[in-house]
Amino acid sequence: MADLVLGPTPSVAVEVPAHLAALPLDRRLPALAQWAGSHGEWVGPAAAAGVAKGLLRAAPLALRGRADRDRPTPETIFAAVAGRPGGPREVATLNTTLVALVDHGLAASVVAARVAASARASAYDCLVAGYATLSGQLHGGIGRSALAALRDGPPADPSSPVPGFGHWRHPEGDPRADAILARLALVDGSAPILAHLDAIAARTDRRPNIDGALAALILTCDLPDAAAEVFFQVGRTVGLAAHVVEESAEDPLRWRATDPTA
Repeated sequence: MADLVLGPTPSVAVEVPAHLAALPLDRRLPALAQWAGSHGEWVGPAAAAGVAKGLLRAAPLALRGRADRDRPTPETIFAAVAGRPGGPREVATLNTTLVALVDHGLAASVVAARVAASARASAYDCLVAGYATLSGQLHGGIGRSALAALRDGPPADPSSPVPGFGHWRHPEGDPRADAILARLALVDGSAPILAHLDAIAARTDRRPNIDGALAALILTCDLPDAAAEVFFQVGRTVGLAAHVVEESAEDPLRWRATDPTA
C-alpha cells in the first residue's frame, strides 16, 4: 500500500488497499473509487474533477501494485496493464486511445453518472455509477467479444453483427478507431493484425469501430483480454468527471422519468 491523493484537494490522502490486487484487472479502478468514497467525508459532485485526478494518479498502483508518480499517465497505465514498459510507439498509441475514449456524448455510462449527480450522490459514487454501466456487454464490456471476433474470426453468417465492427452513430466509419489504428500501424508487429482486421471488415462490409481498434491494440501489444475495459475506464474517467461537474450545476433530480402510460 502507498499514500496517494484520492480526494478533491491535495490535503486529502488515503492508502490504496492491497486487496485490490486480488480482483480481476477490470474491476480494480471501480473498486478503488468505491473504496475511496467510503473512507472519508462526503464529497459533492462538483468536486468530481479533483476526485478523477486522484483516481488516475492512483490507478497504476491499483492495477499493478506500483506507482510511477512522475511519469505520463499513458506510460504508467501501459506498464501497469502489460506488466512491462511500453515502447514509445505503443505508449503513443495508448495515448491516442485514451484521448479517443474520453467522451462520446450522452453514452449510457455518462447518463448513469449524470443521474447520480442529479440526485447529489458523492463524486465517487457518481463515477462508480458510470463505471458500473460502462461494464455492460453492450458498452465498454464488449471488448472481450470484439477481441474474440478478431482473434477467432467472425460468425459464418455474414449478415450477423460482428462485435468490433460497425457503429450506428458512425455509419461511414468510427473516427476514433481510425485515429487509433493509424497510430497502431506504426507499432512493430501490427501489420498481420491490421490485415486481419481489414479482411473481416471487407467480409462483413462494416468498418472497425473503437472496440475493434482496441482488440487490435491488445493483440498487437500482447495485452491481457481485460485491457480494453481498463483503457475505457481510464479514458472515460475524465469525461465522466466533466459531465458530473456540469450536472452538479443543474437543477437536482431533473432526470426523473415520467410514465407515458399514466
